[in-house]
Order: sequence, then C-alpha cells, then structure tokens
Amino acid sequence: QRANLSAHLSKVRSDIDKAIPNTNFDGLAIIDYEDWRPLWEHNWYTKRIYRNASLAYVEEQYKNTGKTLTKDDKLNIAKDEFNRAAMKFLTETIREAKKMRPNALWGFYGMPFCNYNAGKSGTVGCEEVFEKFNDRLQPLYAEATAFYPSIYLPSRNSGRTGCLYVTSVLQEAKRCAKKLSIPIFTFSGIEYFPLKSADPYYSKEDLFHSLNTAFVMGVQGTIIWSSSKNMAERCHGIGDYVRKYVGPKAEELKARDKIKKIRKPNKPDQPFCGQTITAKKNEGIFF
Repeated sequence: QRANLSAHLSKVRSDIDKAIPNTNFDGLAIIDYEDWRPLWEHNWYTKRIYRNASLAYVEEQYKNTGKTLTKDDKLNIAKDEFNRAAMKFLTETIREAKKMRPNALWGFYGMPFCNYNAGKSGTVGCEEVFEKFNDRLQPLYAEATAFYPSIYLPSRNSGRTGCLYVTSVLQEAKRCAKKLSIPIFTFSGIEYFPLKSADPYYSKEDLFHSLNTAFVMGVQGTIIWSSSKNMAERCHGIGDYVRKYVGPKAEELKARDKIKKIRKPNKPDQPFCGQTITAKKNEGIFF
C-alpha cells in the first residue's frame, strides 16, 4: 500500500538485466516473493505483521478526516486496499518482466497455492479455502506464462502421505492452468528441512513420489532446489546422492517420456498413491 511502484519497477528492470542479460532468453524465469502473500487472509503467523501495518495505514489515512471508523470499518478498508495494492504490485511486476524478456517463461514461485497438510487425511485435494484463494488470484495467474508450484515434502519419510500431498498440489495447479494453457514446472527438493547432517536426503520412496508423481501427472519439468547454507560441507554428499539416485531416476523418466509419446494419450500410467491417475501426454522432462 505504501510501496513506490515506480521505484520498484526500476529495481525490477535492474535486477533482470543483471540476472538475465540475454534479451532473447527463452528459459524459465521465476519471481520469488515469499515474505508476504498477495491476499490479506493468506498473511498469517509471521506474515501477520503486514495485516497490522495495513490497519495502521488506514488509521493514519483517516486520522484527521473527522470520520469515525469502527473496528470492522478499518478491517474492511484495510483488506480491500491491501488486496488491490498487492494485485497491482505483482501484476505490474510480471508485466514489466515480460516486456524485458518476452521469450522467457515467467511465473511466481509457489503459485498456485495449496495447504501444507494436504494429503494427511488420506485423500487428494487442497482445502476449499486455498482453491478460493487461487480463484481470486486468477487475474494475476493470467499474466503468467508458466506455473511454478512447490512440492517440497512437508515431513521426513512422508511415504504415501507425501505422494498424496504432491498429487494435491499438482491437481490444483492443473485446475488453475486449464483455461490458461500454460506449462507447469515443479520446485522439488532432495533434502528434508530443517536440514539434519546425519540424515538429510529424501528416502528412495520420497524421491520416487516427488519425481514420478510430477511426471505421471504431465508437468513439463522439475526444478530441483535446496538451500545454499554450508554448501562447502554439503557439496560432496549432494554430489553422491545425485549420482546414485537422482541421475538414474531422471534418465528413467526421460526414457519413459519417449515411450509415452508413441502411446495412446488416454492410457493410464502406473498406479501411484494407491490409485490410478490418467496423465496428459508429456512434452518432456527437464533436469
């Protein structure tokens, strides 16, 4: 609400020039703003400070107007102003990015949203409140040229629950992408958080559920991401894990992708999470 949009967009242009100097860049381009979320109701826990700041701003605006606002009045005004300002801020950001690098696949990290406990009930699906969040954000999503949902597993040795979580996230992403006809690339991990030096890496089952589920559900690629903290100490172990597990799994999925392209598109793939999902024809897996 208080942001200087012109100054922000100037910083966006500068950041893009530094990060993506090639004006013809046609790869993946992700905007990652995680400190706050674009809907008032979605800013909870540590992000509640933005709600408080928004309310304070409303009080400041009406302080000397002689108009008395009830608590509900302040809340409704703050919600409306915050949501409109956030939508404009992010919409103008991605529009500026697309002007500068029009061939890139632009989108926002972690969107569309899903609840972190999806799948714990033993069923597939994001909570209705998150579906409604995503419906309200459709004008912003319509500006994206790709979706980048996060499928980091929420707990160690997630097993079937982790598989259901990944399926839920991707099902919601596909629902939101349906009218837009844009590709989906997942952010996936290979290390559990918080990091534990004794046992940091995904189990074979969790790695399988992360990569295989994304493949079967027809995403266009997977970005494997992790923290850079203490990388000098972790580098050797990560290299071993990638060579032993991630690399072979990637090669297996690439081989399956070639077979997929000559199969009937409506033929179900292998069952996972205890159920069969019919995948759309994949356009390729990128690692």
